[in-house]
This record gives sequence, structure tokens and C-alpha cells, in this order.
Amino acid sequence: MYKPNTLKDIAEGLGVSISTVSRALSDNYQISDKTKRIVKERAETMKYKPNPFAVTLKNSRNYSLGVVVSSVNNTFFSQVIDGIESVAYRNGYHVIITQSHESAVREAENIRHLMENRVDGILISLAAGTTNHCHINEYQSTGSPIVFFDRVLEECGAHKIISNNIKGAYEGAEYLIKSGCKKIMFLGSVEYLSIVQQRKLGCQQALVANNLMSEELCIRYCGFEDYAENIEAVLTALLKSGNKPDAIFSACENTTFGCLRVLKKLRLEHEIKLAGFSNTDVSELLSPSPNFIKQNAFKMGKVAAEKLIASIEGVRYAEEFETVMLETVLEN
Repeated sequence: MYKPNTLKDIAEGLGVSISTVSRALSDNYQISDKTKRIVKERAETMKYKPNPFAVTLKNSRNYSLGVVVSSVNNTFFSQVIDGIESVAYRNGYHVIITQSHESAVREAENIRHLMENRVDGILISLAAGTTNHCHINEYQSTGSPIVFFDRVLEECGAHKIISNNIKGAYEGAEYLIKSGCKKIMFLGSVEYLSIVQQRKLGCQQALVANNLMSEELCIRYCGFEDYAENIEAVLTALLKSGNKPDAIFSACENTTFGCLRVLKKLRLEHEIKLAGFSNTDVSELLSPSPNFIKQNAFKMGKVAAEKLIASIEGVRYAEEFETVMLETVLEN
């Protein structure tokens, strides 16, 4: 029985992704002329014929964007979503928001749900629990665009909108050092998250620049569930070992507020200074007030949505995928 060749057959023959073949055959601006020529020649040789139903389905636009974040309860992500919506609705698109709750399984389910609802593109900030990226690859194989923001997949061919995490962490750690702190604990959720890695590096650079050894940075991780409970266990273990820090630098908003709760519970809020990433507006209500590093969340959402819509509509927005870096602000 005759079986027609598919995009997958062409991709495997050339050693490229299915999405690259799909984009090359549709003259997508993101693919080079050389790659387009090679793909089209291969398709002609293999007598490839596109599925008319699939082409109609793909080319019919729903004017909807999918968004995947860890939690809308997070101040940072709620501000990013505001930025996304400000661009989407102005351009006639609706937004479907899903939450991963830091679960890789939930994230994959959300993406498949968005695919089934035929969104025109997806904006995503990776879940802390995501270590396998098969669901991302599956989505990209359809040829539909995806844009990463904040927590990104470095090796993925896509636009990425990030904060200047290294500089932001550097400034926060340096502020602690200038305040007289010498024994700083860096607290992250999980080591493999892009933002955690970058913020740890920023802290280490601040120590070296201020004549302290980067090895002296006490690095701890508390996972992405039960923040306060895990942070209390980490801090209690340090206290018992006689290695009490005089400051904590927190890499994420959830760990920052987890630290606040634990320090107050242990009555250490006046002994251990706290600085960390958070976009909350309640710092003036806290005593003592931590030093927050704030991200330009609204602009991040706007830029991410602009990039995605440009990709959907085939606008010649850039020759290659871009990584856009936005500056952070340290609140003293």
C-alpha cells in the first residue's frame, strides 16, 4: 500500500527538525534561503504533497495566544500577564492563561490543551519541575511559534525575553556587603533553573569584586514545594552547625517570602538581613524591610507578546531569534 511521505520523513532525511521543514516550505522569514532551497529540493525529490486539510487547519487563525506560567498568584507573573494582554487585545487576540504550579506534568498537559484549542502561539515561563522538554519539542514540531520569558530553555530556537539577572543579583549582594555583611547565604529553589543559575553567578561576582572569596558564598536550595518548611530546615541546620549567615540573598519571589516567614518565626529578622527578587509593592509595610530586586515585568509581557504576534503574522521582525534583556531595579 502506498504511503505518502510526510514532513517527518523529510526532516529525518536532512537531520533537521520537523518545524524547520514546515517553516522552510512555507517560506517563513525565520529560515535562511539556503535551508529553504535544500528542504524544497528534498521535498520535490521525495514527491512530498502537503495534506490539504492540514494546511487549511494550520493557516486558519484563531486569534488566540496561550500563556503558561507557574502561578498567577505570583506578583511578577500577574504583571507579565498584564503586559501580554495589553498587546494582545490591541491586536485583536484573546489570551488563554494556564498555570503549571511548578509541575512538569501540569505544564505538558497545559501545552497539549492549548494545542487542542488551536492557539496561534504560546508564551511560556518554564516550571521549576521541568527537566525534560519533550512537550516543548512536540509543540515546536507543529511549526507553531513559541516565545520564552523569564525562565527560558537556552538551547531552544525561539525568542527569549529575560531580565538582567546577573546584574540584578550583583547589585543586591553588593548592597548586603556594603551594609557590613560577610557571611551571605544564597537561596534558590532548584539549581537547574536558568534564573537561579544566573542570579547565583551575580552573587559570586559581587563577592569577588568586594575582595571576598566566591567560595565563601553559602549556597542552598529548598526545592519548589513547601518553601517555608524547607527554608526553616535549611536555616535550622546552619544554626546548629554554628554557621549562621548574617544575610540571605533569595533568588525567587516565593523563596523571598518564605525567608520572611521563617526569619520572623525564628525571631532572626533583626539579625539576618534579607535581599531578593520580588515584584511586590508591600516592602514599606514590612519591618525590617528587605531589599527587593524588581524586574520590569509589564514590559517583559509586552515585548514577549509583540515577538509572538510578529512571528504568527509573518512580519519580518528579525533575521534570527532574539534574546531581549531588560534591566532590574534594586529598591533600597
